[in-house]
Amino acid sequence: MILLFVRCNNEESKDKSVLDVHWGKSRIDYYLDLNVDSTNSPHSLLATIYGNRTGALKTFIPVYKQNKINSSIDIRIRYKTDDCESLSMIVSSIGECEKINSIDTLQLITTNQWQDSTLNIKIDAHTLFLNISIATKGMKDKRGKIWISNFEHNFVPKSIFHNLIYKKKKEKIKFSRDDLL
Repeated sequence: MILLFVRCNNEESKDKSVLDVHWGKSRIDYYLDLNVDSTNSPHSLLATIYGNRTGALKTFIPVYKQNKINSSIDIRIRYKTDDCESLSMIVSSIGECEKINSIDTLQLITTNQWQDSTLNIKIDAHTLFLNISIATKGMKDKRGKIWISNFEHNFVPKSIFHNLIYKKKKEKIKFSRDDLL
């Protein structure tokens, strides 16, 4: 019998570098190289795309420990591009048995100036992980580049009632006949 234990750090990533996130290449859109570039912003992630092909980098965010009743997650990215035809951030909600519950796509502006973008994703009760992919397509006969200097995610309870219920859950509320309509 083999036991496998996995520890997932599920804290907010506010004070972490983009390099603290475990990035990997997509198995389908793998036409890029990943490097660290410290010449622009402090320690940016640099992805170089081969010609007019598509390349994607990805990471996973575990959300299975979170109370997901009426909750969402804000995903923020700071980036800039050079010689890229298109750029998008794709967030897939993954449930049990690797079932894809939903896919949200944010089309990002291709610009050589630093740009900040945020995507808010509603999380349902069946979501265990979020798969974040950043996909770009280079231009013909040029090597496209994308720099990512910041990547954050923040789990946000959506409802005021949700917070009130969990803060006061030790209190028992008793109703009387006068409370009925």
